[in-house]
Amino acid sequence: MAFTCNLTFWQSPTHGNQPPVANAGPDQTVPADADGFATVTLDGSATTDADGDELLYWWELDGESFADGVNPTEHLCIGNHLIQLVVRDPVDTISTDEVQIIVTGVPTFIRADSNNDGTVDISDAINTLGYLFSGTGSLTCQDAADANDSGILDISDPIFTLGFLFLGAPVAIPTPYPTLGPDPTPDPLGCERC
Repeated sequence: MAFTCNLTFWQSPTHGNQPPVANAGPDQTVPADADGFATVTLDGSATTDADGDELLYWWELDGESFADGVNPTEHLCIGNHLIQLVVRDPVDTISTDEVQIIVTGVPTFIRADSNNDGTVDISDAINTLGYLFSGTGSLTCQDAADANDSGILDISDPIFTLGFLFLGAPVAIPTPYPTLGPDPTPDPLGCERC
């Protein structure tokens, strides 16, 4: 009776490999600056690999890679962010861990500056119209697009902006205008800058 040996098994680079153990570090709560963002350093330094392999690190937010390395520094907006650390060893064994980063603060904006470029001009009215009616406008802050501060985003907002720009009469943009500030009136509109 003859015994054969599976040489492929013994030559495989994965034989005896231990997977890495990802560690995304402790959860963090960080205050935002006046611009609504916080500088956050992610920490994957507690990640281990029993084999001592050189590891690749990348970080994902909402299913997309947005940083790489052991300790990247990123800018995150106000809100709760669940970030996943993914580590891979040379034989493609992957391990993951999650960390929650909470950025605290009150969003600030300039009212009627719907495209968030720092000024109120005709492009803001066009952007709001595009957002409302054709899907071409982009809003990072619905409160900023609410030019008349009615608490509702509708056709009256770009009309109000155009009136302010071209009629000049008794139309005044409600605060926060002309500089960044928080919304002084509670309403269901948000101001997410992510």
